[in-house]
Amino acid sequence: MEIMFDVFNYVLVAMMIGVSGAWIALIRSMIVTFQKSPFLDKFNARQHNNPKVSVILPARNEENFIKKCLDSLLNQDYNNYEIMAIDDSSEDSTGKIIEEYSKQNSNIVFVKARKKPDGWMGKNWACMEGFRKATGELFLFTDSDTVHSKNVISLAVSHLFQKILMF
Repeated sequence: MEIMFDVFNYVLVAMMIGVSGAWIALIRSMIVTFQKSPFLDKFNARQHNNPKVSVILPARNEENFIKKCLDSLLNQDYNNYEIMAIDDSSEDSTGKIIEEYSKQNSNIVFVKARKKPDGWMGKNWACMEGFRKATGELFLFTDSDTVHSKNVISLAVSHLFQKILMF
């Protein structure tokens, strides 16, 4: 009986060491990820022309969030952009809200997603619908429940051009 108790203790200790090792590896991985992840607002900005940016914004049943998202996108310090706001078959007032915003601001293009073809996932299809109507040189995809900082588009464009010029 004492041998079984010792074996049980050794197995328990081995399991605890394994779990501790897994946690240490996970925490180390998170630290490395945070250290090596690029920050959009920490880089040396380079001069560039102002290419037109198409913000692709699919939305399905987002009536509680879409206004804040659109307001934050309309308040950008970048001046050459359009917002392709796609109503992805919403069952709430999301489509009506987008349509109203598009009537009040020429930067917003209201897109009503057509019926999704077989083999397509909903959000992917909505993004494709926005892409098809977009006229920009660059595309920025975002979710409709996101509130953006005032300089997110200008930072994204500057960051992109810094990375392109590095190669």
